[in-house]
Amino acid sequence: MDETRFEEDDYEGAANKKYTFFVIDGSSAMFETSKPGEESEFKTALKLILDEMVRVCCSRSLNNNIGVIVTGTKNSDTEGIENSTILVPMGVLGQEEVNTIKEIIDEEGLLSAVTNITGGHHESDLSNVLNYCKRVFASCPNTRHQSVIYLTNNRDPFGRDDFWESSYFNRTKTAVKKIIGLGQRKTLGEFSVIILPEDGYKPQEKEEKKKEPWYHLDTEVFSTECDAAARIRQKITAQRSHATLTVNVGPGVTFDVSVFSMVMEAKPLDHSQKYTADTEEKIVKTAGYVTKKAKLEVEEGVGGDYETQETSASVDETERTLQKCKLIQEEAVRNRRDLKKSIVLGGEKIILDGEQFSFMNKLESKGVDVIGFVPMSRVDREVALSSKITQPNDQTTLGSTSMYRALLDRCWARQQAMVAKYQSRAGQKMRIVALVPFKKDMTLIEPSNLGEDGEEMEDKKPDLLRLEQQRAQVDSSEWLHEGFMLVGLPFREELRDDFRRFEEQQTALTEESTEQEVNAMKQFVKKLTMSYNPSFYENPRLLSERSALCLEATGEELIERKDTVEPYYQIPNRLQRVGAQIESIVETFALNEDKKEEKPKGASRKRKTDDEGGSSAKKVMTIRECVSAEQMSNFKKDELVAMAVEHCEAQKSIKSKTKNDIISVIETYLNDNPSTTWNV
Repeated sequence: MDETRFEEDDYEGAANKKYTFFVIDGSSAMFETSKPGEESEFKTALKLILDEMVRVCCSRSLNNNIGVIVTGTKNSDTEGIENSTILVPMGVLGQEEVNTIKEIIDEEGLLSAVTNITGGHHESDLSNVLNYCKRVFASCPNTRHQSVIYLTNNRDPFGRDDFWESSYFNRTKTAVKKIIGLGQRKTLGEFSVIILPEDGYKPQEKEEKKKEPWYHLDTEVFSTECDAAARIRQKITAQRSHATLTVNVGPGVTFDVSVFSMVMEAKPLDHSQKYTADTEEKIVKTAGYVTKKAKLEVEEGVGGDYETQETSASVDETERTLQKCKLIQEEAVRNRRDLKKSIVLGGEKIILDGEQFSFMNKLESKGVDVIGFVPMSRVDREVALSSKITQPNDQTTLGSTSMYRALLDRCWARQQAMVAKYQSRAGQKMRIVALVPFKKDMTLIEPSNLGEDGEEMEDKKPDLLRLEQQRAQVDSSEWLHEGFMLVGLPFREELRDDFRRFEEQQTALTEESTEQEVNAMKQFVKKLTMSYNPSFYENPRLLSERSALCLEATGEELIERKDTVEPYYQIPNRLQRVGAQIESIVETFALNEDKKEEKPKGASRKRKTDDEGGSSAKKVMTIRECVSAEQMSNFKKDELVAMAVEHCEAQKSIKSKTKNDIISVIETYLNDNPSTTWNV
């Protein structure tokens, strides 16, 4: 069975590693404060690194490797690097590495603590550090992404106005180029500079930027689109492309794009791994399948061992059994070419041999093949799969960016989407997709009632997608990117035509909504209308797990546990905002009255009123009445724990006690506080 999922094209394990070096300027100026009462830039840099280390440790992937280096130090114990100290060696992060950085931050005398490690200040050559990073990257296996992030407060590190003539600058620039362009085509390299403090002067004009030496090494150094923490997060956890494909527009007209997933499911932390006690190696379970004939041979072989045990006592039974199983396994592998597939069609049994079955499943047309264009309003978003985005890739085919942008501009102006056949890899599941264009400039859209020659066209349905994009651009512009969104569409076989059944469910035995009922809901919806931004909401379960991990590793709750998806009625100010509308809905739909309506046969029973129910109606009792009637044992343990914590000032650890002990705690509290009572 084909279990390939369209929205999961990522890899785990040993492939696609990301290696990042944090390099901190260790000069004396980094330990000074730019404003009285504020912390030093060196401590700010350590906090930025610590936050990212915690985030990487709490992720489910082991692909991120991080190292931390301090420059400008006397001690340099590592071979190949001069006047620089390695705080955290390159590798997968753990509790020890996180605590190393946290202990330095928590020191009252930060300068003395760092001096004890580094031996004091000394001039160093940044190019030497970058060359060391380059050698480490070259020695690391399966490199997909490598980056160096340099944190400093020195705007003029090369000490002269004509820095481009400086040999120090040229050496550093050469080292940066080696990091960016090192290795194979699929290896991405980056060098980033973060200047502290963040609220310092940042030139915006290009001529002013060219006067700054760091701009020639990192063109994004003065970017104001995001803060330093966000830049670091983007560099380390940046989404990589999972496929580079060729878009076949027509004969001889092709360009290459890289496909990125916009949203991926956040899976819980993995607790299923099992390890041996002595070597701590991962326990791997495997399963194999053999033919019925092979199974019989195994059983006969085991039986034969018992018959020959008396005459051949010198032969080890286990060894012979394993040898026979190995031979059977090799035979099963040889016989795989003879596997057959049987299908029953119309009562006839059709048998396909191995070659025929392999031919039917062999799909080698990797890429995106354009089928045609459709108006964006015709793309049925109700049945669309999770979206991806494509970006031009000039590394494989020159000129891809120019063709991509020209096609994007025209499709956006005409509000046209491309329908294409999509296959990310040979042999993988094939899909029909829509390449939907998006640009932030809404003024580039041509009027929908004009044709190519300016003539009026027939009226079309309202383009709801444009309104959705405008709202999304306001609420979540940080996550919007210009380009072709790759939206999966279903095949005919995947559609389920259940609309008639849905309509029957909504119209059967119901009356048309009155104008008063619609107005009541209209005011309620209007008051609760809000904006949506992905940064508003976090998965409470994942947040709780990560917070617990940080607390266990560092002894401090660095990640706050907060439920960001609680209903509006649990938030007092939001509930107060719609209080009048809730009362109107209750009154309009008579929710506070027992509606007596005739129901068809087979419907559920009518709810009894208080008069009809009589003895079956629940009676509200106080806790003291329950104690007097000796009914405390009727409560569940969770209910007793909730009473003890809420009303009796008991600790949450009381849930570890027995049920009788909890009842005793409640009764003792009631005896000590005669005026205390509550309804149950």
